[in-house]
Amino acid sequence: MEAEKHKLNSYPSLFQTIKEFSHLTRQFLKVKLGEIQQEIEHQRTRMEKCRTYNLLSFLCHLVDNNEDALKNNDESLRIYPDNVIGLCNRGWLLLKTERKFGQIKQVCQTLDKVQEDKTTMTIAKADIAYAYTRLGIKFYSKAWKLFNEVIREAKSIDFETVPDSSELDDNICDWSYRCALAQTRLFRTYNVCNESDLEQSKDKVVSVCHLLKYIIQSNIQSPSCQLLIPRAYVLLGEIASSIENKGILHVGLIQDVLHEDPELTVDGYYEKALELQNNDIFVLDRCGMRCEFTRKLDKAAEILKRSIAVKDSSLNHHHLAVVLKEKLQSSSDNADLVARQLFEKKVTDHVDPICQQGNHGSERFIPAVTKTNNRPVKTRLINSPKKMQKIDLAHHKDKVEEILQHLNKAIEIGLNNDAIYDKGLLFRQTGQLEEAINVFRSLTMNEPLPTSLVVLANCYEQIGYCLQESIDTHQSHDPENDKEDMKMFFKKSLEISCKVVAKIPQLKDCWDTAPTLQSLLKGHATTKETLKDLNFLYEKMEEYDKNIDTLRKLLSTAETNEEQIEYGLKIIQNNLEMKCFDDSVLSFEFIRCLPEWQKFVDTELFVKVYIEGAYDSYKREDREVANLRFDNAFDFCRSKWALGQSNTKEMEFSVLVLCNPNDENNGDVLVEVLKHLGIKSTLNIDGVVGFGRLKSDLLVDVVEQSNHVLVVYDFLQPDPIENKELNELKTNVDIMRKILSDRGHGNVMTIVPKETVLSNIPKTWSRQHAVYNFSDVENKTGLNVDSVKDILIKLAIGDQS
Repeated sequence: MEAEKHKLNSYPSLFQTIKEFSHLTRQFLKVKLGEIQQEIEHQRTRMEKCRTYNLLSFLCHLVDNNEDALKNNDESLRIYPDNVIGLCNRGWLLLKTERKFGQIKQVCQTLDKVQEDKTTMTIAKADIAYAYTRLGIKFYSKAWKLFNEVIREAKSIDFETVPDSSELDDNICDWSYRCALAQTRLFRTYNVCNESDLEQSKDKVVSVCHLLKYIIQSNIQSPSCQLLIPRAYVLLGEIASSIENKGILHVGLIQDVLHEDPELTVDGYYEKALELQNNDIFVLDRCGMRCEFTRKLDKAAEILKRSIAVKDSSLNHHHLAVVLKEKLQSSSDNADLVARQLFEKKVTDHVDPICQQGNHGSERFIPAVTKTNNRPVKTRLINSPKKMQKIDLAHHKDKVEEILQHLNKAIEIGLNNDAIYDKGLLFRQTGQLEEAINVFRSLTMNEPLPTSLVVLANCYEQIGYCLQESIDTHQSHDPENDKEDMKMFFKKSLEISCKVVAKIPQLKDCWDTAPTLQSLLKGHATTKETLKDLNFLYEKMEEYDKNIDTLRKLLSTAETNEEQIEYGLKIIQNNLEMKCFDDSVLSFEFIRCLPEWQKFVDTELFVKVYIEGAYDSYKREDREVANLRFDNAFDFCRSKWALGQSNTKEMEFSVLVLCNPNDENNGDVLVEVLKHLGIKSTLNIDGVVGFGRLKSDLLVDVVEQSNHVLVVYDFLQPDPIENKELNELKTNVDIMRKILSDRGHGNVMTIVPKETVLSNIPKTWSRQHAVYNFSDVENKTGLNVDSVKDILIKLAIGDQS
């Protein structure tokens, strides 16, 4: 059956995604099965039902229920006998149950017939993208990319060749909505599992707005697509809210795309959606969330309860729980009780109740001013509070129980990670610290669902705060051990949050991990372990000056040669980041006095330090120091290679410039700049090594005297094969490469003028080349010296791939 397997593998198929879904737990898959099965009776189009039966068939197989998998597959093929995903599902299910091989061949024959139908193949890809949208946040990015591809393909289809063009119109509308929904979810950073998905560019926002504009302005009359119009307005409201909160783009961007008149406010998009459809749980849930965000708590509760009456969803139960908790926190009896408890315990740190409201489960801002004294409050985007308003469990047992019931219902329906996280926060607020830690720990294990980067950072930070409260309130059974665990969890939170902030700088002040950890560490004696922790902290926070002081203290504690080099190199890296080049070089001079230092030093760091240091000295007109630093940079590869070697001779030249007569002017300019900088260099047309006499033996001689080689050529000839000069130069380059390879050190790089046709560069040369403008003069030396610096760093480091 290998031929049939190969045939099935050649078609778009849900079974091609099995490895991607292998990490999903059976618990999650069974919950998804139940959720998707309930949707069939509400689906109106044949396409919706067909793809749903296809996904159900696949999920049944994943939980080892092949009997139901075949039943769902029958339903899919009854609706569309020629649908590719249904046929592939049938073929794979029969293969895996090892029966009815004749039917498998029939399936493959049918697939052969339908492969010419572009519409059918496009729908198959869309079914895979749909599966990605239904199986967790980890796959949103894949869904977005595949739906984009599907939409492009669909719009290129000649509608006159399609039997039912109105159905294809419906499909494109549905795919546009699902594509926009996937990317809109990725705009909420708490949904992002991969660093690459943290990018939130203007182009992505505009592309989503265009998809939603297509839905809103379409004239499709089918009930299914009409329902997508209010949902599109809701998604526009979410995008507008995100833009308004993060300030990454101007809010008018959406109107620029839609050309709406009059322009809608952020709330206007939600109001428009409710006006068009007030009985759809998608619209109701998100409008309720918007009211919750804008502190209209009574209206939020009313809308979310109306949504639950239409149909239970994980989202409406979760956010009703959040609203009920906020109402409890803002009630006068709870606020008075908390204030009295704080006063009785003589807690000096004021906990502003208003500051803690509006932060849960997703990105939110807290109110701009407090209730008590109109004092401005720092807004936060991420829900990971350091201090929380306490809720007296004994006094509000019934209300807390109601909140918990809704959170548990949300978790039961959809394994909602945000609801699980909010459950942990509620336990912390009610003083149930051990229960809170267990909840947060469950999320850090990525079970039953993958946890996003933001939620992961939040969980580690919250565990740290719970341990801190446990120690402070004398609930801890092992305070010393808990202190160590607390440091570890804060460090994990810091590491993850720094990854997020590196991509989204607006979130820089959203976590309190760094100041908390710093305060914790500075409260201890300056032990070696504590100094290492501070080094980690300052490194992550890019506080280089503080880090250097810490590293110097660590250097004084070093007991071995290797430790001295380790801390010395870290000092160098921090000085380099601060552009303190003299300090970096001086630190390296210290390291170079230690035994076997070359074994521990990275080529890239050494080269950057000495060439940046050389340029710094050159600009201060300290030529002797600049010359020495350039020599060290270009000789590093040879000196590292020479460890343990005997009779290794010094190099006469740092750089050999190899060029053809047509490039003689550029070669002359380059060598002139190198010599002006104080770099020992030679050109292949100089003196004894004249171009007309560049024979193999002379080339060997001059290359052996040089550390590295720069090849200058313009590649302007349209057909390099017929270019005699290029062929001659290629021969010389091949000889040169062999010499460098045989001797074990030295790098080669091709430098071409700005006008070069890059496609003409031979593949053997393309691994490392640079394009520079030889006419970009700074002074009488010709080429701009700053542009040469980049060439020299690349050349001395070599090809690192």
